[in-house]
Amino acid sequence: MLSENTQSAVLASKTEQAVEETISIHNDENTMTFIPSRIWLGEKKGFYFGTGNKGTGYYVDSLQQQQDGQISKKRKKSVRIAEDQNEMKLLLEELEKKAAGYSILELSKKGVHAASKSLANVYKQNIRKRAEYPKKPEHYMDSELALYEQITALQALATDTQVYRYIESSNLMLTLVQLLGHENTDICASVVSLLLEWIDPSLVTEDRAVLPFLGSFAAMTMEGWERVVLNLDRFQNDEESQDKNLKGVDNTLELMENILELDGLLAPDGILGKEKNVHTVMARDSMIVSWLFTTIENESELQNKDELLVAKCVELLSLLSQNIDVFFALPDWSKFQSTTNDNILSGKKRKKNQIDGIETLLQFIAVYRKKQPKSDVEIEILENSCITLSSCISFSTSNISAFLNGQGVELVIRCLKEKMHAGGSSLKLLDFFGDDEVYKSAAEKLVIAGGLKYLFPIFVGFRIPKPAIQASRSIKAKRKWLTELKAQVIRILYALSFQLDRQSPEDAMSRFVAKFVEDDLKYCDRLVELLLEYDERKRKAEYNFFRSDIEDTLDADQVAFASFEAKLNGGGDICYRLAAITAFICVNSKRCHERIFFQLKMQQSGVSLIKDAMNEFALSLENGRQKRHIESLMGQI
Repeated sequence: MLSENTQSAVLASKTEQAVEETISIHNDENTMTFIPSRIWLGEKKGFYFGTGNKGTGYYVDSLQQQQDGQISKKRKKSVRIAEDQNEMKLLLEELEKKAAGYSILELSKKGVHAASKSLANVYKQNIRKRAEYPKKPEHYMDSELALYEQITALQALATDTQVYRYIESSNLMLTLVQLLGHENTDICASVVSLLLEWIDPSLVTEDRAVLPFLGSFAAMTMEGWERVVLNLDRFQNDEESQDKNLKGVDNTLELMENILELDGLLAPDGILGKEKNVHTVMARDSMIVSWLFTTIENESELQNKDELLVAKCVELLSLLSQNIDVFFALPDWSKFQSTTNDNILSGKKRKKNQIDGIETLLQFIAVYRKKQPKSDVEIEILENSCITLSSCISFSTSNISAFLNGQGVELVIRCLKEKMHAGGSSLKLLDFFGDDEVYKSAAEKLVIAGGLKYLFPIFVGFRIPKPAIQASRSIKAKRKWLTELKAQVIRILYALSFQLDRQSPEDAMSRFVAKFVEDDLKYCDRLVELLLEYDERKRKAEYNFFRSDIEDTLDADQVAFASFEAKLNGGGDICYRLAAITAFICVNSKRCHERIFFQLKMQQSGVSLIKDAMNEFALSLENGRQKRHIESLMGQI
């Protein structure tokens, strides 16, 4: 409810009529999916206010009802917001007192600016009351309730994106960011809930014009990002909070996901412009990565762990980790400071102060070494753990060292041996393509540990890891699974051909080359078959690009870049690696050289196919060990 300063209209209905409507709503709310209401009457448990197919009013919020049933609320010891009063007598008494005082939030520039001014005034009054009576909640309770009602009333603005321009021109976002640091966690939770309503990427599909305003709101939220993350601990650790491990935490994590998604929609500038990166700011300027890992570890130790919370944490880690700039801010993910305070654990065993993120991710994978995930949530946790770990070891030498020390290579090999979903998901962890010497050591360890025994059968289509039932219900899903496994094995074999040399320990290179001679050189035949297949895909993708209308909208330099990108995405990326593997095998084995050239001749092709692909590959690489390797093979073949 808004204060008198922002009242634009007074309800004409009588108190008795409002009471009758409330009784009806209360009795039927468990079965109704829509409650008509011309105005915002405050937050209602299990419903959200908006305008839809049935008109303006309260629509059932199935997600909120599901979450509300998971954790019961605790009695408050200080000022708390009673948003879930269900007793009929209290509902009637409250409505009788306030029915005549309800106000309508006008969805106009005048209404938004009035609401902004009113919120700022109420906030100042609350600050003054708290400063004057710091230990007497009864003196600032009214101002706190008024502040809460002001914030919840602003959710009505989300029903009309046309008013977003007025929000941007007002001081609403500035005040809300300040309120993220309020001493009352219920106030902070209500602010997060409001921001989540406003910063919704799905609105862009309905109205593209709203994107700049969403970006502006997200940028302002990032100004208070440290407060947002600090509130996560407050929501969890404050035993009096209504939102402990519930809406406050869930809404904050969802808000983070929305901001990351918006940053992608606003590429290349992003939310914060080219000078700053949202992923880096999140990771560097707050303890969010530590908090995510701490929460995962703490939940994993509980008998009744919250799998949805764990899944959301791992998903956010995967989103953050796929940006290489994050690892300039946080290069070592094996050493994080725990965000759990020991004095809050109340009976639980004392937690260690440091968390090894790499070890935590490896443990998630190890759980499914011999068994399949049983649900979509478990599949999501497994998949995102592998994505996060893959990014960690690809973008940071500190992390690849921790991965090797944690016996990550051996774990993936054991997963491949069992042919479970984890084997396919973790396969990407063996792609050691980096220039640093530590990646060379990792590739050598893969051969020494016996990884070739499981990689080459997959290369020819045998001993394929089986996806979980939930992930392979359709023929399309099964084909996607097989295609991704095939491409991933090719990447790994390319990395081995790049990293292994005659100085590798235990004849690792000779053992790799010898595999292509086995079984009457069937792996050489498969190599030629795949090289021709992906070369055709690459050429077809380039042809389709030049047939499209995209070329007409670009200049000459842009056309060359766009056509090359189309080739890469269409199969060129894998084709180049197959050509490099083929050249490496031909150079190091006379028998393989003869067999491969014979097979190419049979398909009316020749060495030019290999050289052309490798030349395009070399041009796409930056100067370094990998580029020198490709150029050396081109000269020898």
